[in-house]
Amino acid sequence: MGKEQYRHELKYQIEYADYLGMRSRLKRVMRVDPHAGAEGIYRVHSIYFDNYRDRALREKIQGLAEREKFRIRFYNEDRSYFVLEKKQKRDSLCRKTGVVLDARTSVRAGAGTVCPDAGSGVKTAGHGIVRQRGVSL
Repeated sequence: MGKEQYRHELKYQIEYADYLGMRSRLKRVMRVDPHAGAEGIYRVHSIYFDNYRDRALREKIQGLAEREKFRIRFYNEDRSYFVLEKKQKRDSLCRKTGVVLDARTSVRAGAGTVCPDAGSGVKTAGHGIVRQRGVSL
């Protein structure tokens, strides 16, 4: 996941019928995600980090203009490929950066014991969150 720039992230709730119509039209001009299964979908499993005072949750509820959160994700049921992500929000802009972790490292990160190399900003920041904010799962 190379260098990421801030982007607008807008989410809308739509009716199911609208979804089906949009999906049908978009299929003509877009490719199906290569990670999708036979039905054209995939499941995303996320574990979010927060501290014992629920800092990330409280920042979101308060609507702070600048905030960040960390999560570990895996897709479908593949537990050999995990991503440690840092999501930053600045007003209406967001940025995601991440690194791929193997299964052993992701379990150690979840336990708060991972000590990542200093060469990776996201892993280093994730380790700093574990140490400085008292992150728990």
